Amino acid sequence: MKTGDHESKEGLPFAVWTLDYQTNPWANQEVAGESYRMAEIRRVLDGPSEAEERELWTWAALVPEPTNRHDPNAVAVICQGERVGYLPRQDAVRYALYITRLSASGLMPYARARIWTGRREQWVDEEERYVERLIGNVRLCLPEPHMLGPTNSPPAAPYVLIPCGPTIQVTGEDRYLPDLAPLLQTEQECLVFATLHELVLPTTRTSRMVAEVRIDGRRVGQLTPKMSSEVLPVVSYLAQKGATAAVRAVVKGNRLKAEVILHCVRAHQLPREWFDIPVAAAESMAGCQPDLESRTFDTDKGAGRPLRDASDAPQSDPAARPPVATTQTSPTHREQVELVYPGSTSRGTTGTRSRGRARLLL
Repeated sequence: MKTGDHESKEGLPFAVWTLDYQTNPWANQEVAGESYRMAEIRRVLDGPSEAEERELWTWAALVPEPTNRHDPNAVAVICQGERVGYLPRQDAVRYALYITRLSASGLMPYARARIWTGRREQWVDEEERYVERLIGNVRLCLPEPHMLGPTNSPPAAPYVLIPCGPTIQVTGEDRYLPDLAPLLQTEQECLVFATLHELVLPTTRTSRMVAEVRIDGRRVGQLTPKMSSEVLPVVSYLAQKGATAAVRAVVKGNRLKAEVILHCVRAHQLPREWFDIPVAAAESMAGCQPDLESRTFDTDKGAGRPLRDASDAPQSDPAARPPVATTQTSPTHREQVELVYPGSTSRGTTGTRSRGRARLLL
């Protein structure tokens, strides 16, 4: 396998979801065995001289080795086609199952890696003195095992994943607990794909637009008017390109109470290169591919067909307009929100929502 290739026999490259790596690029996970892999590390660094001290940020593939004769839970760390070490044995036990599940789903997990080399004095028993030698160190940006990737399937429509950013709290999740509770595992938190949509809320005199949050196509809440104004320009821009705005989200809680937290940048924080990111096909993980040509710390990029020009955008379709939320009072005087989708005779309420079953990736 060559990690520089965008396709590999082992699966589609997938960048693990380290939610804070853009704002806090901390390589928290140690890698073992670098001292035995100095030749490989030097090749990754394009052959530094003995006197050089270098630091490089790149991508590393996490490859399970169930047939490893030393440890069936072994997970190799491979950079640019070079095996530069392994996850320590005590950590490999925790990660092997989840990484194997990703591999079984046709994905090859990649994590951000920091590679460093420099000269340091080391004690040599045979010579009974300190000797200056070139040493190397490899560390990974790796979340907890159950937070490596999404629990649910990618969006069922062409999408673009908005880059990670500060957290945004979703409101109104309590109304949709039956849809959220099945997502929660024993850890009581999980990562999911969520999508953002325009929603018209009627007020006493007029109406206002807010951002509706959906998971697996079902509404799970909305953003406050203030936070909606921060992301709706992105939703509108992508809609003109025929794409859905997707974000990384964390679901926390249990069967009694749950909350949804989004991790995405605001519209004004989008980097210039984001506007060139291709649209990922529906139900494809291509939107989560790492930029394997990158050898510096930068934003994540997707893969798929190019964004269409505005002239290629679909013509106005009544069924594609944002739903209008109307309120009504039940016999028990409990307020319900009913979504009316223009151009459709179907009506959905919080009490009649259909439930589906997500394909678990982890």
